[in-house]
Amino acid sequence: MKKNSKENDFALLKIVGLAYNGFGIGKFIKSEESDKITFVDYACTDDLLRVKIYEEHKRYNFGKIDEIIAPSPIRIKPVCPHFTICGGCNYLNIPYDYEIYWKKKIFENEFKKMRSSIKSEDCKSANEHKKQENYNNHKNYANFGNKENISNVNLENYANKNHENICNDENIEFSKYFPENLQESLTEKIDIIKSDDFLHYRQKISLKVYSDESIGFFKKNSHYVVDVDYCYLASNEINIMIKKVRNFFLENNQNLLKKVKSIILTYTGIENAIFQLKEELSGKEKKLLLNLDINKIYIEFNKIINESLNNNTDNNTNNNIDTDKDYFAINEVKFAHEVLSFIQVNKKQNEYLINFIVDYLINYLKTYNNNYKNNKNDYKFESVLDLYCGYGNITFFTIPFTSNVIGVESNPYSIKLANKNIILNNDLIKYCKSGRQEKKLNISFINENVEDFLRNSVKNNLIYDLIIIDPPRAGIKGLVPHIIKLNPEVVIYVSCDPLTLLRDLKVFISEGYFIDDIKLIDMFPRTYHIESLVFLNRKKIDKK
Repeated sequence: MKKNSKENDFALLKIVGLAYNGFGIGKFIKSEESDKITFVDYACTDDLLRVKIYEEHKRYNFGKIDEIIAPSPIRIKPVCPHFTICGGCNYLNIPYDYEIYWKKKIFENEFKKMRSSIKSEDCKSANEHKKQENYNNHKNYANFGNKENISNVNLENYANKNHENICNDENIEFSKYFPENLQESLTEKIDIIKSDDFLHYRQKISLKVYSDESIGFFKKNSHYVVDVDYCYLASNEINIMIKKVRNFFLENNQNLLKKVKSIILTYTGIENAIFQLKEELSGKEKKLLLNLDINKIYIEFNKIINESLNNNTDNNTNNNIDTDKDYFAINEVKFAHEVLSFIQVNKKQNEYLINFIVDYLINYLKTYNNNYKNNKNDYKFESVLDLYCGYGNITFFTIPFTSNVIGVESNPYSIKLANKNIILNNDLIKYCKSGRQEKKLNISFINENVEDFLRNSVKNNLIYDLIIIDPPRAGIKGLVPHIIKLNPEVVIYVSCDPLTLLRDLKVFISEGYFIDDIKLIDMFPRTYHIESLVFLNRKKIDKK
């Protein structure tokens, strides 16, 4: 039970480590005072601090720095004057390599907790899964035709082998599968992929607005808007857009700004701005907004994006792609610039994530499919399901591995973009079809709530032998049993929250899945967030 502390409730603490959410872990200097730990905002390991306790619990406290009595030797001067005021960054006060070390350490600690909480008697054996596979012989593959042969596409071209940013020191040793039915304990390294750029990497930000006075970001744990004219995490192009927006509104159009609650800026080769409104704009105000020098301007009211003010393409209905300016590319795959849906903010790290997935699928097929090793055609997954697929960020990279791929997403704008991306990638799809006997490759996107889709799929006895999951921060609590009933041979889980990820992994493991590999990708440098990529399957892979 929490309680607010008294006004004069201060403590002298030594910071002994870092914890999730960007906190320092503080211990009382005099152990007789208390053995409770205190989570301290913006603290560094080895700081000696006078801390104001602002929230108390039975086993821990929360506090903020009142005075740095003796700073940690690893403390550095933050590059941003808004650090500790704006809630956007957590680690601008420590070197980047130190941040990487602690992100890895935090994941290791949480992983060990998850592992120790699993009881072997709660886990299914491999024999139970053989029974399940026999049962599923009577189920229906979620495909659109008979089994075809896939072309001999040079899959290695899809994968970038030069992962130079892998940080291998302090590698985590862990059991690949924890119950008694695993006879041999396997170990593997968990790599963390450092970002090439730990500043100026974001290709998307969301600016908050307060009345006609402030454009910036929320203060940590509040809705107070900190006025910010430059963001050190944003790309140079995004910062140019910030300047344009601020000059346009704060110098001449304050009354128009009063109707705006937030502004989403995206740069993927073309400038995109979405103005989320508190109240509708008049025709005159829409024309006024066109004076803002940004390539594509959209307005959103009541969660509906229904206007593209300065673009001839109707984002609701028109799927025509006219010029090279209308897309950006990741490796060989093209994506429409009309970024009205979720996108990964760090382009380079997103490419690493995709390359790891492609690498894994290539190696998995080489390990388990003799036809692949013998350079024969029939080595594909029967049917692939990409849950929370967005605009197809991962979906399109599974094309060489299957004849049937389905992406499921609840955001209608993402699905519209995904369908535009099918048109953009028509040549790639044709190329993948070219070597197949029946010349067939089916890719489709479904606009549906993931939970509803899973329930219907289970009801219709469908199976998918490869399922990719890239959910929001809340994870897939309660959905793992539905996914398992679809009998995937391989599950790839992409997560931006290690705590919800590990909660869900516990269920997969208890149902007999093996963790084959884990990659940590620092998608969000200088913040506490970390992207995790986990590969699970129902086969034990022996690592030599």
